[in-house]
Amino acid sequence: MFQNIIYEYNLAHAIHDGFVKKPAIVGRSNFDKNIYDDTELEELKIKDGLTIHESLKSELAVYADNKKARLVKPFMLIVADNIAHAERLKTRIDADDFEGGKYKGKVIVVHSQKSGEEKDEVIERLLAVESTDEPTEIVIHVDMLKEGWDVNNLYTIVPLRAANSKILVEQSIGRGLRLPFGKLTGVEALDRLHIIAHDNI
Repeated sequence: MFQNIIYEYNLAHAIHDGFVKKPAIVGRSNFDKNIYDDTELEELKIKDGLTIHESLKSELAVYADNKKARLVKPFMLIVADNIAHAERLKTRIDADDFEGGKYKGKVIVVHSQKSGEEKDEVIERLLAVESTDEPTEIVIHVDMLKEGWDVNNLYTIVPLRAANSKILVEQSIGRGLRLPFGKLTGVEALDRLHIIAHDNI
């Protein structure tokens, strides 16, 4: 495409050489998405993502203990369709009757229409999301987290936007490729970025 490039080192090379997490599509075997309506499918994908998220929390705790390494707190990113959709998801996940209230107070929504103190609080939490002292475990975003926001503890992505937002999903995946320990761990689950997309397989 460009004629003045002296050297190109693309994502495929970085994955091959072990400099980033390996992105992987997570699916269900013998899955028929047609037996679910949109709401049921959405909830299934979120809960499948959270199952992986909880498993990774345990894996990271064991790794930190065994290797005497710092504890990494993983978080899950949900790509919402629009602002109203994102706010509905937050209300649902933040509720007492969702997974026993486990994620109450641990969800933030990021979109362009936030302002004032609410915006400042969300940005502060977003910037501190790598800290084990910061409670956020789920970030829901609408077209906001593109270039310029890099974290190393994103392990699970749940794309809920329509198929025509392929570029946004790809940008979201790019946010999750950094390695929290600066190198591959040799533990398959900890060296992988999980993308919940079994309805598209």
